[in-house]
Amino acid sequence: CGPIQSISIFNQRTDLDPGKLSGKQLKERKRKMRTNRISSLTSQRWQRPRTPVYGLITFATNKGSQLALDLHLKLFGMIVQKHAMRSLPVSDLNKLYVENIPQGVHSADLEYQLAKYLRGIDIHVSLELGQQKRQEPTSCEIAFPSFEVAFISQDIVKKSVNALAESIAEFREDDAKEDTPREAVVNWIKTPVDAMKHWIREIGFD
Repeated sequence: CGPIQSISIFNQRTDLDPGKLSGKQLKERKRKMRTNRISSLTSQRWQRPRTPVYGLITFATNKGSQLALDLHLKLFGMIVQKHAMRSLPVSDLNKLYVENIPQGVHSADLEYQLAKYLRGIDIHVSLELGQQKRQEPTSCEIAFPSFEVAFISQDIVKKSVNALAESIAEFREDDAKEDTPREAVVNWIKTPVDAMKHWIREIGFD
């Protein structure tokens, strides 16, 4: 499409990647994927498959960005390693998905903490917790007026959630603490439910 100024890759878990699979492992994975596909077609509505990994590309020229956002690339995508990669304009990315929220963080405290940290850029926070009715959400969604505002907020959001988790952990009983403390992750695109299977190459493309 044209010269690229920068590329950022998100939601990779290289620590979980077992490496390139052998021929036997690939054959077994294809068999499992075929079985799962048949099962999903009979049990639920079909959804476009996607991996948890995505990227943010900044083009050096406006012409390059316009070519990358061609209607065909937005609808059907470009095939890279047997996988269709679709283009999305950053104007569509006005939400941040806070995932892997550490244990012990309550929804009311989380909302207050985010509002306090984002007060400097005049953002009022109201969390969308989806179907999570419990007081300790594992993820939440924050909508911003624009991509630009979300972009300058992403580091603030992650810092505020982890700071809250650390302060809570100090007052928790030792037997209530997690063996490996979680660290919040902030994403531009919601992580699919089958992300772990992609990270460990149980499903996906090679």
